[in-house]
Amino acid sequence: MKKQLAVLVASAALLAACGEKEEKPNAKEPEEKVDTEQPAVEEGEQQVDAAFAIYEGEIVKVNGTSLEDMSLELKQINSDEPIHIKAQPKTLLFENGGEALKFEDLKEGDRIHAYMDSKKPVVMIYPPQYTADVITVQKADEPNGIDVAKYNDKLENDTNTLKLNESEDTKITDEAGEVLTWDDVKGANAVVFYGATTRSIPAQTTPDKIVVLKTTLQQ
Repeated sequence: MKKQLAVLVASAALLAACGEKEEKPNAKEPEEKVDTEQPAVEEGEQQVDAAFAIYEGEIVKVNGTSLEDMSLELKQINSDEPIHIKAQPKTLLFENGGEALKFEDLKEGDRIHAYMDSKKPVVMIYPPQYTADVITVQKADEPNGIDVAKYNDKLENDTNTLKLNESEDTKITDEAGEVLTWDDVKGANAVVFYGATTRSIPAQTTPDKIVVLKTTLQQ
């Protein structure tokens, strides 16, 4: 009897020991690591949507007889892909100094910037074909700055790269040449011709000429 009791006690002790061994891992089960750290964002960084897409290149060939049926074969500056630039009836042509140009002024070898409303649909064709709202040609000897953008009430463009300083000397008109004021620039799409800028963010400048786009984008 004593022998049977000893066996039972030993068995109970053994079972208890096994139970403790099985419970210990559960008691100390490692917690799953969850990464709650957010990606770092630079101060002042924000996503911006430009009102205009810009295409830069050298005219390889001028096709057509007028602005309405014009097609410019363009060799892009930063790409080997050829593109064609077309115009619409209200497309504006300027030299980089701000003087208005005509279709006849476009020549092979001219370096141009073509600006297109970024919301405008694009024809799926190769080579790519874009219909410009504003075309500027590098004609003047000095590389004057040109910005085609939407400006807010603080006279900052929509990409936060340029801020305009008001001056009575700045010539401000619409496409037809009607004289406007600085208030007409605020909240509007505009073509800005300027010279020196500050080395700030955004850069600041006192422009020489501004053309407010009232009808060019209305098609």
